Amino acid sequence: MHPLPPILLLIAILVSAPALQARAEPPSSKTIRQWTGSCDNHRACSAFGFATTVDETMIGAWIRLDRQGDADAFPSLSLGFSLADGGDDTPKTLVLAAKGGPSFGPFAIEEGDNFFRAPVPADNVPAILALLRKVDFLTLAVTKAEGSPIEATLSLDGASAAMLWLDDEQQRIGTKTALVKRGAKPASAIPPVPALPVIQAAASTAEVPQTLPNSVLELAKTGDCADAMDQIEPIVADLGGGRRLYGALCGSGAYSFSAQFWIAGSDGVPAKASFVLPPALASSDDEGGGLEEQGILINPSFDEKTMTLSAFAKGRGIADCGETEDWVWDGEAFRLSSYTAMTDCQGVPPGEWPVMYRAEVR
Repeated sequence: MHPLPPILLLIAILVSAPALQARAEPPSSKTIRQWTGSCDNHRACSAFGFATTVDETMIGAWIRLDRQGDADAFPSLSLGFSLADGGDDTPKTLVLAAKGGPSFGPFAIEEGDNFFRAPVPADNVPAILALLRKVDFLTLAVTKAEGSPIEATLSLDGASAAMLWLDDEQQRIGTKTALVKRGAKPASAIPPVPALPVIQAAASTAEVPQTLPNSVLELAKTGDCADAMDQIEPIVADLGGGRRLYGALCGSGAYSFSAQFWIAGSDGVPAKASFVLPPALASSDDEGGGLEEQGILINPSFDEKTMTLSAFAKGRGIADCGETEDWVWDGEAFRLSSYTAMTDCQGVPPGEWPVMYRAEVR
């Protein structure tokens, strides 16, 4: 595993702080040896088991377990791997096998950008879940149009404990639906999943010229932005009600930049924008139920059709770890509608990162 930059320490704070554990349905995360599990505020959970050895053409490989929080939800499995350069030949199928034991597949591969995913058919899932509790390793063998297969060894060190943790987070222990500690209790003994928070998005607006007014330029120059402002275009958006959003570059690195945001009212006076965390993620000393950030986002973009500011913090240049955030403008503040995070730099692309928090946007 690879160390993460300081920005990703926020992930550990959000998912492990004792204050969060006391709140209703906070997102949670746990790493047990080679396995990492996570659950969101709707009690949907996933767990990744990563490869300990991979072919030299691979960045990483993994097996992924997913399960929604509903009492009658069935677990699903998928297999994934990423290649450093796409490979000489497009991968065709893959096989999952235990040394000296059963094998499964070949499974059809869905192709992405140097990333490949193979959903496991539902009828194979129970047998593979049973293997996860019994053996130490599984081999993922990828066939190509030509040449020998490429392989990765998936470690099952921590698999049983991770599945037990998922059962506990979904309140399935002792029920017939549990992955590990099954019991006689019916699925109806599992509490209903909590309702998703609702955000009412403000009406969409038209695009406006991407120019910062002097009032914002002066604030930026007195802060930490002066040396970096001319490296990218600013972000300017009409928020409705006479308000404007302004974003100026305030720092950059090899593969990321940070931007400071201000909101100006009808009087034209800018103030730092607030990004309000939901109660499930807010700190215990914030009595209002939301923690206001300091108006800074990493690699941001704005969509005026959905009134959403998105941020994408890469853990490293190939973007196989980090976090993403979506903040929806509701007419008064930017509120978190989606948060995903991947703390392990193992080749997993952003679209596969576990969801840690989600809200319904209307």
